[in-house]
Amino acid sequence: MTDTSRSIPKALDVLEILAQAEDGLPLSTVAEMAGYPISTVHRLLASLSRRGYVEQDTQTRRYYLGLKILTLQAQGIRSRHLGRLAFPHLNHLKLQVNETVNLGVLSRTDVVYLETFAPDSSFSFYAPPGTRMPPHCTAMGKLLLAHLPAKTQEDLLSSLVLKSFTPYTITSLPDLRAELVQIVQQGYAVDNQEYAIGVRCLAAPIHDHTNTVVAGVSVTVLAEQLPDERMKPMAVLLVQACLDISHALGYQGNA
Repeated sequence: MTDTSRSIPKALDVLEILAQAEDGLPLSTVAEMAGYPISTVHRLLASLSRRGYVEQDTQTRRYYLGLKILTLQAQGIRSRHLGRLAFPHLNHLKLQVNETVNLGVLSRTDVVYLETFAPDSSFSFYAPPGTRMPPHCTAMGKLLLAHLPAKTQEDLLSSLVLKSFTPYTITSLPDLRAELVQIVQQGYAVDNQEYAIGVRCLAAPIHDHTNTVVAGVSVTVLAEQLPDERMKPMAVLLVQACLDISHALGYQGNA
């Protein structure tokens, strides 16, 4: 067996270990869990980092899965399961509302966009697959936070830095917790110019057959094009699209 063929399963072991660690891991822990010498793991992590499959926090020195993994996931999902089932519904929703429609998931402390459907207009928002967004000030992020299991949600909330992006950004944990409760009750989330002035967003959940929220869909609109009276009708279309996708995944519930 060549050195290269021996390195491949070791590199995969390292990636699988990091995939299970939401808060990243130091080099020594990765080596211990993999059962390989620290020097070997350090070399593997260095190679994976150069290719973008692993990232290291410069302050904590902890290693995380890199953006390249998420990009590959986004590319692969187009032709598999969720993507295959969701994309026709999301494209239809885009045509219904004539606004940008996004499909995303929560990864560690970020929202990651898997796909964006932008309308054929002179002005539209587009976030390429793999784009990361903060969860506390985006409709998609707040929606996915709201549907986390209680302990997971609290652990994540306690680790978030509630950075202010606009005067409307929620920067208080009690206020954020209260909004998450409201989101679950009303069935969709709203970003009222909290991430960018002049932009409003709505987001609704996709459930799988176990009633777990596995992804979210958001609609991004210029604030002037989404007055309060237009918000509820658009939310109805958005929630219905997500419900259709959820039923395709085996979900038995109703919006």
